[in-house]
Order: sequence, then C-alpha cells, then structure tokens
Amino acid sequence: MQRIKYFLGLVLMTSLSLRMAMALAPMPEPLNRDEMLKTALELTRDVSPDARTLAFATSRYVDYAKDGSYLQWVEWWVKAFTDEGAKELRDIPLWYKKGFSEGEFQLAEVIRPDGTVVPVDLKANIKDVSSNDGNAENIYDENSRNLVLTIPQVMKGDTIHFVMAINTMRPRIPSTYMDFDTFESSDCPLPYSELTIVAPKELPLKSMAILDEVPGTMTSSSENKDGRIVYRWVARNVPQMFPEENMPEEATQVQRVVVSTFASWEELSKWYWDLCDSHLKVTPAIVAKVKELTEGKSREEQIAALFGFVAQEIRYMGIIAEDTSPGYEPHDVALTFDNRYGVCRDKGALLVAMLREAGFNAFPVLINAGSKRDKEVPLSFFNHAIICIDEGDPARWCRNDEPRYF
Repeated sequence: MQRIKYFLGLVLMTSLSLRMAMALAPMPEPLNRDEMLKTALELTRDVSPDARTLAFATSRYVDYAKDGSYLQWVEWWVKAFTDEGAKELRDIPLWYKKGFSEGEFQLAEVIRPDGTVVPVDLKANIKDVSSNDGNAENIYDENSRNLVLTIPQVMKGDTIHFVMAINTMRPRIPSTYMDFDTFESSDCPLPYSELTIVAPKELPLKSMAILDEVPGTMTSSSENKDGRIVYRWVARNVPQMFPEENMPEEATQVQRVVVSTFASWEELSKWYWDLCDSHLKVTPAIVAKVKELTEGKSREEQIAALFGFVAQEIRYMGIIAEDTSPGYEPHDVALTFDNRYGVCRDKGALLVAMLREAGFNAFPVLINAGSKRDKEVPLSFFNHAIICIDEGDPARWCRNDEPRYF
C-alpha cells in the first residue's frame, strides 16, 4: 500500500482537475484484461506470505509533446490478502495542484474471489478535499488538494483494478520532460510492472538510467514508431525488498528508472537561475537596509549580519500563489522584505539579493532535504532552497531558514 500512495503521488507532481465523465482519451495500451482476470483468480498468498496486498500488475504510459506538456495513464491490478489490506485499498488518494493539469479516473472495479466483477460508480465515490501537507511547515496553499477515490465494500480476497488519466498542460519546466519510477517495494514482490514513454523526435530523452538494478528482473527497449520514439521498461518477478535500520528514503534505494530531456545538471541550474533572476530586483528600502547592516564591517561580518537579518527577522511562512513553477519560483524580494515573511525560496532569494547588493557573488540553490538525488540523471525534484556565496575556496553554503550562520 505504501507503494500505491507513493506512486500515485509521484505521477501527480503537477496538478489535477477532476472530471467525472471521461473526457481524456482511453489508455493506448492497457494490460491484457483476460490475463489479468485469470491471474486475479489464481493468485494466492503463497507468493508473498507476509504481504497484506499485492500489486501483481501495474502499467504507466506517458506521451509528452515538444513543449513539455504530456498525457499519462496509470493502471493498477492489486489484490487484498488480509482484512487489513482490504481496508487499505478502500481509499485511493491522489495529491494534485489546481491550474496546471486535468485528470480523471477512467475505470474502477472490484473482482470478487468467484470472478464476479463489480463496477465502481465513479461519480458517487470520488471526493475532492483540501491537502494540509504544508501546514506543519507554516506553508499554506489553497490549490493543494487531494482527490480520493473510495472503493466501498472491499473484502479480503478481492482484487482492485483502476485506470486513471492525467493531462498536464503546464509543466514546471517548459519544453522538458523528466521522471522516475520505482520497480521494487518493501510491501511485497512485484510480479509485473511496466513504464512506456513516448517522445517527439525533437525532444528525446537525453539522460536515462536504471539504478540499484536487481539483476535479471529488468528489460528496456526503444524504437522509432510513427515519427516518435517509444521507450519501454519492464520489470518481472522482482523480489520484495526488506528495509534496513536507518535506511534512506526507500524510493532512493530500490530499483528505479530515472529519465530526463536535460543532458546535464548545468542545464537545470541555468533554468533555476533564469527563473529567480527577475525576482531579485532590490528597492531603495532594501538598499538602505543592506547599507545599515554592512557599513564599517569586514566581509565576514557583513555576511553574518545579512544572514542574521534574513534568518531572524523574516518569518518562515508562505502563501503559495506562484504562476510559473509553484514550489520553486520565489516571490519578488521586495514583497518578502516588506511582508517580513516567506518560505525557503523567498528567504533565499532575498538573502541572495541583499548579498549581491553588498558586492558578494551569491546564488539561490535547490537541494533535497533528506535523501540525496541521483547524480546520474538531472531531475528537478527538490524540496528545499538555500543559498551559495562564491567567496573564496570552497564556496560557502548557508541554510537561510535557521537562526544561525555557518
């Protein structure tokens, strides 16, 4: 069940706008229904005695365009082996953010142990609720939502089958596509899982990797078809992974496919600088504050004073309203300075602007607080912003949300 929540959250990193009636195209290459129904009836807990549920077949199909917009479909077949597992499958959550995509559940059904197929009434069993994911960090986003499909009366021995489609019209980074998918789980073995990505020839995947590969379980291929490039990865009979004590985030340790149309991290870095640059314009009030904090001090003392002001006088709080790249694009530094609050990227941008006004070569930096990102493929999946001061060797890194300088 952990993989279901993680997987479905991942594929909706952009936003989703609920549609009750099918408006998007059906999945181009769904899994073979007859084979799946046969497997659902024959599958027993012997294949994984400790598992509460078993996702015995999953498929994701992505078709992206030159501008980075994309359509994707997700199909899952998962069986409940225990009462607890059945309870876990009664609510399928999807995180989304309004204004960037539209999507729909195209099919949901329950297959009973005797082979009876019970369709789920989508209109009656989907609810759209507010997501409070950022509240603990004092971040408020009225467009952050959870779409929940409730599948009533799931019992031990039942199989859940669902298909959803997502149309992302506004990608976070225009004219790019990047993604990763896991093909190993601590919940249970993975009998079958596939990922298909269809790309325009003008925007091929330039970086690809299978990381932490489980030998003998993954195959990959690519072919030119109807003027497009079709990439496909298939995992078969992947054993269950058993986590170790104090292990980093599971998704960064299991077998996974990572892809990007960026060829290098430098390209990603340039995108983020270009995104931030227009927000770094200082006002007379900011200029005056920089002069007040730095006049008559050494370089080291100036850095400490500017950092101390932003860390201690700018409250960590945010209301997300970015129009271009929510979660990444900072507000104008003048707004953060005047309001005396902002989240990490806002505080970082303000500190960079003040440092640059004082003559320092400073830059905003994206990081992942927690597990490290995979260096092999450039991805934009970060969760925190800090700053770098290129002053001496090595460069100095600062966390601008803490009341200390280091």
